[in-house]
Amino acid sequence: MNPYYYETCIIPTDYVDIFCDFVLEITKEAIEQKTITLQEWQESSKNTTNKNTKNTKSTKSAKNCKWDFVSTDFSQICATAKNTKSKTINAIIIRAQSNPKTLLESLKDFANVLSERVDKKIGFAYKSQKCKNIDWIEAYKKGVSPIKCARFYIRPSWCKPLSKPLESKNLSINATNAINAVQAKNHKNSENSAEMVEMIIDPSFAFGSGHHASTFLCLESLHRLDLEIGLKDKMCLDLGCGSGILGIAMAKMGAKVEVCDIDKYAIEQAQKNFAQNAVGYEKAHISTLDKLLAQNETMTNRYDIICANILADVLLSLRDDFLCALKRASKPTNATNSTNATQNQSKSTKHLILSGIIQDKANLIISHFCAKDSNFVLFKETSKYEWVCLNFALLA
Repeated sequence: MNPYYYETCIIPTDYVDIFCDFVLEITKEAIEQKTITLQEWQESSKNTTNKNTKNTKSTKSAKNCKWDFVSTDFSQICATAKNTKSKTINAIIIRAQSNPKTLLESLKDFANVLSERVDKKIGFAYKSQKCKNIDWIEAYKKGVSPIKCARFYIRPSWCKPLSKPLESKNLSINATNAINAVQAKNHKNSENSAEMVEMIIDPSFAFGSGHHASTFLCLESLHRLDLEIGLKDKMCLDLGCGSGILGIAMAKMGAKVEVCDIDKYAIEQAQKNFAQNAVGYEKAHISTLDKLLAQNETMTNRYDIICANILADVLLSLRDDFLCALKRASKPTNATNSTNATQNQSKSTKHLILSGIIQDKANLIISHFCAKDSNFVLFKETSKYEWVCLNFALLA
């Protein structure tokens, strides 16, 4: 990789599309079209000399960038912006390894020829700067850090795993025990659960790396639910699985997991992440919940726990499907739909964990799911920033 590249910004006075075509033909490079407001142009062009030149005149702006003008000047560029409804200027940005000198000479000749053909003076302003090339992949990796959520330690594959207890080599027994005690304490969560559970999730286009508040809240809810009823051997569904992070968390706690998403790419990513974390899943469905239930009657009353981190408006429409998909007794009790289910109730009920809910829509979700024609009760509500996670218990 070359250590430097050149970034050149060109602002034609007219015929921007024709300039774009010409630049593409000459450079064979990808270009970017950018809109600059009149205010931005005036700010970046402070101290510019308002002199029309056919040769280039270099001027330094407040940001120490050089603007040069060919057959135009500062005021004419301003006039071009003022003549548009949005008071903006269209700019062309070229990033290339080669010096832009040859391109700029060609553009000057092109502007002259174009001016003759349209019988109108066409010019352009430009500035060019040499930029340091960055390894964007490495820079991105440095920006993604591991996180701890409840007893889960979530890291991308390029970050170091959790540190292991130190060996006693070259240390006294007392010193080793003291250090290990500190490490053990750091690897426990605030609720004194078992040792930290590590998950490897590489950020991708499939949602769910643990950094978003809605995913974070789901993981916390799953952790608490595991402490309450134990997820081992429970049949669980990660609906709208994205990266599969919630399904992997449930599998790490001993659950039997199915994943479901309407996006084929998400399912593929989830399958890769399950493999990377050395845990298995029962089935992967490219489907919606209603279609999943319709495909096979045996799907009805299948799950003990469903976790869905999707949009509130979608969740509202899925209430009856959730009721159908969760296991429940054939004869429901006459339990009152209280919004304050006790911890003891959780041991005899099935659970639905919903997230991806903005604070303003939480009450709407609660009232809909705890309506008289439903056996759902609100077991736990948690929030982080403007996001809410709701844990509903389904009374048997």
